[in-house]
Amino acid sequence: MTPYRAEDLHGYYAYEFFSRSPEWHGLKRAAKAVAVHRFLEQTGQASPHVSASVYSLRGLRSDREILLWLWGDSLEAISDFVGPLLEAPVAPHLALVETRLATRRVSAYTGTEEAPPPPARRYLFVYPFVRTRPWYQLPPEERGRLMQGHIAAGRAFPGVLIHTGYSFGLDDQDFYLAFETDNVGEFQSLLMTMRELPITGYTERDTPMYVGIRRTAEELERELLEGGVIGRSSGTRKDPR
Repeated sequence: MTPYRAEDLHGYYAYEFFSRSPEWHGLKRAAKAVAVHRFLEQTGQASPHVSASVYSLRGLRSDREILLWLWGDSLEAISDFVGPLLEAPVAPHLALVETRLATRRVSAYTGTEEAPPPPARRYLFVYPFVRTRPWYQLPPEERGRLMQGHIAAGRAFPGVLIHTGYSFGLDDQDFYLAFETDNVGEFQSLLMTMRELPITGYTERDTPMYVGIRRTAEELERELLEGGVIGRSSGTRKDPR
């Protein structure tokens, strides 16, 4: 049996999904501006216990528009950080529609943990991941062998950073996975490669998949208030107008 230890838990992830309310488009611009300002003010605040990055899902999913990715020292810190976003004037105009929770732990297969640097890649892909029960009944040595093949395959795509969140006992999945990259094709190639590995026979669920584009406060404000999108090409911004 694998020796899991409480002291291997070194932090928390929270994935907070927001969408504009159906009444949003009927609001006056001043009311929209107040809600957006308060949202950006809270998500951009400096905190010694929580780091936040914002991603736009607008036009990429019909049921979610904003993803707030949080790295926290404790559950209390995350709750306190998100609390103001659940009050007026932000709510109900920018409503929290889904939350996913996970922990950062030392890997049982590599003996290492990831450091929590500020996310910096252009795209973020996140999804829940559930193993089948027979997976957990395999001898630890066999699971280790399969995982080493899985890890080796992933290293063939160095432009993709994986952040493994452990959700056991905290949420409805085993893991909540996040992948950062500047190259969508490289991430897709990684997943297609992984599908061919023997270990995927022990996957029960790995959907829904959400794709976010990292936004600055300026870009997100423009999206929410004006409906415009500031594109990037070769490091330059372009105004579609």
